[in-house]
Amino acid sequence: MLDQLNDIDIHTPLTNVILEDPKHPVTQLMLIIYSYECFIYKTLNIASRFGDSSKIDSLGPYAQVMD
Repeated sequence: MLDQLNDIDIHTPLTNVILEDPKHPVTQLMLIIYSYECFIYKTLNIASRFGDSSKIDSLGPYAQVMD
């Protein structure tokens, strides 16, 4: 999967077509990152649950993609 990411133009906008395709490398990478046992899962869930707007700049785009 990582070698497929090398073929993707990073300047291409993420569209609903890409984000709704479970086999697209970007979508797979986002799900892999979310499933790791690291700070992202816990921080994103706490910020979402309690409306912590201080996380918008750093995790907001990721949260939007995961929505």
